[in-house]
Amino acid sequence: MITIQPIGGDEYRLRQTLERPAVYMDHWAVRKFSTDAALQDRLVSALHRVEGTWLFSNINLMEFIAMNSISSAEAVEAMMIRVLPRLYVADFASNAGFLLEHGTQHDPRGAAQHWMLGDLGERARIAGGSLNVHRFVQDAIRYRELLLPEFEDMRKTVTASLRAEVQRPGRREQARQFRPGPGMSLRYALSSELVRSSFLDLRREFDENDTMDLMHAVPSIVSCDLVLLDGQWCHRVNQAIRRLRTGGVTGRTASCFSPNQLPQFLQSLEQAR
Repeated sequence: MITIQPIGGDEYRLRQTLERPAVYMDHWAVRKFSTDAALQDRLVSALHRVEGTWLFSNINLMEFIAMNSISSAEAVEAMMIRVLPRLYVADFASNAGFLLEHGTQHDPRGAAQHWMLGDLGERARIAGGSLNVHRFVQDAIRYRELLLPEFEDMRKTVTASLRAEVQRPGRREQARQFRPGPGMSLRYALSSELVRSSFLDLRREFDENDTMDLMHAVPSIVSCDLVLLDGQWCHRVNQAIRRLRTGGVTGRTASCFSPNQLPQFLQSLEQAR
C-alpha cells in the first residue's frame, strides 16, 4: 500500500508497505485482468475489502515495454487507478526482500534503488500531491529506446549464464543429486529447484522465455501470498515447493495458480480475511 506525505513546499514523500494478502500476476495475468471487466471488478473489490496489495514489478513493466502497445498500457493504468492506494511497485533485482534478501548495492551509474516508487513520487508532485499512475506504463513504452536495451541485455545475460551452466561438466549430475535440506535459505532452495528442472530436461534448451518466467516466479513466491503464473511454471513451482517442504526447508511461500485456476485465485483472495 502506498501512502503520500507532504514534506514542505511542493515536495512529497511516498512510502509503501506490502500489506497481506499480497498478490502478484505475471504478464498474461495482468493483461487478462486489465481487459476483462468482470474479473477486474472482483480483483479490485477483494483487494480493498481484505486490505491487500497488488505487487507490480520491474519485470511486469519491462514486458509491457517489449510488447510496445499503448492501448495495453492504458488498460493497465486504468486498473492501477482503481487499485490505488493498494499497490506496491518493486525492482525485483535491486530491492530487498525479492530476488535477494538484502537487495543489491546501489550502483551510482544506474537507476536509483527505488526508482519505480520515485517515479510515482514525481508524478504526485506534478499533480499537486495527488497519488496517481498517470502515463506510468505509457511513458516507459515511449522511452523504450533507452529502457529496452537494458532489459534485453539482462534477459540475454541470464539466459546465456544458465545455458553455460548446463554445459559445465558434471552439472547435470549435480542437479540430479540436489536435495533441499534444513538450513537452506528459501530463495536459494527454490531457485535451485526451479533451475534444476530445466537442467534435467534434455528435450529442450533453457531459453529467454524461461528466464522471464523464472524472474517472475522466485521473487513473487517468496514475498507474496497468491501468485498467478503460466501453467508450466505454476506446475514447476508447486513441485519445487513440495520438494522443499519434504526436505525441511522452511519459510513462507505463496499459493500458485495457473490460467485455468482464475476462479480459485479470486476465491482465495476474497476469503483471505
